[in-house]
Amino acid sequence: MTGLADADWSMVVREAVSLSENMLRFADEDVQMVAHLYSGSQDICIRKQIAPLAKVASGLVKLLTLVEERADRFHPSVLPDVRVIAHLARGAADGILELERSDLVRSGNRDAVLMRRIEEWRDRAHAAADRILHKVRER
Repeated sequence: MTGLADADWSMVVREAVSLSENMLRFADEDVQMVAHLYSGSQDICIRKQIAPLAKVASGLVKLLTLVEERADRFHPSVLPDVRVIAHLARGAADGILELERSDLVRSGNRDAVLMRRIEEWRDRAHAAADRILHKVRER
């Protein structure tokens, strides 16, 4: 076990920071859109409404993939943290799917293509989290 090189750590940290920053930015955009909707100054566009969460879901999958690729090289002292990240990511993916599904249904929009993409991100996040947990349990 050689451990992670600085470049590997830097990539994981960069992706985690990017996901965090995007989540904050998307949350702010969502609040602004809701304010416009309530004031009546903006029409509802379901694709724009759920786009922030879809971007978070794809970022989550990217981060999990980076962690998965490096899971067998993490120092044993951080393995509990890696397991927590995997479980939280799986829960976040489930939450995103349910929020977006309810937004689509509530809007009367039956966008099958968009729902398949969201379900695919959730499935990919689950699969990556499962592989991460398997890798760190073996150690």
